[in-house]
Amino acid sequence: MSSRRVLIIDPDLQSGASLSALIAGWNYVVVLAKNNAEGLALFGDTAPSVIVAGSAVSSSDGFGLLREIRALYSDTPVVLVTDQGSIEMALNAIQQEGAYHYFEKPVDADKLRIVLDRAVELTEAKCENELLRRQLQDRGAFGELVGKSESMRAIYSLIEQVAPSSASVLLTGDSGTGKELVARTLHQKSAGRDKRFVAINCSGIRVSLMESELFGHEKGAF
Repeated sequence: MSSRRVLIIDPDLQSGASLSALIAGWNYVVVLAKNNAEGLALFGDTAPSVIVAGSAVSSSDGFGLLREIRALYSDTPVVLVTDQGSIEMALNAIQQEGAYHYFEKPVDADKLRIVLDRAVELTEAKCENELLRRQLQDRGAFGELVGKSESMRAIYSLIEQVAPSSASVLLTGDSGTGKELVARTLHQKSAGRDKRFVAINCSGIRVSLMESELFGHEKGAF
């Protein structure tokens, strides 16, 4: 049996049945729910790779479902399919509400299949990365840090809590305790991981110049 599961949530039984038949023909295991509450209740047993919110879901209900799923199961892609829509609604669904994709009826079956396949690949990649992360952490490796003592695991946990935030982080400790390694790992786990990491040796720069480098200066200050 295929491990690729799709949870369809559609109050319109005819529309939901049509979507189910179409998607099941692509070697997906399909579970159909008739409303948001039933869909969320089935989520735990189904463990879907992707959720399709069917055409009868109104914009407000659909967006409400998106918010609930994002709060409870943020890693699961949601594809919206609606009878009525607009470019503005589509942009809002994707950019503001976190939908993976947005379709307006009639749905292009080929495009829907491509979107579902990509959504499943994304889910599988996230699961594999999470499994690898846990395996490395269990072996005492986390980013550029190595160690599986209780104190090191506490540091790993703190890094995971702080990394998603855009707030500045102050690392303190004696010389040689690995502050830069922690900083590099924190950078690797943050949303800015694709940006350059720059380490500055503050002890080698005079105070006035350091203030300028970190906080900027007005023209003619030197």
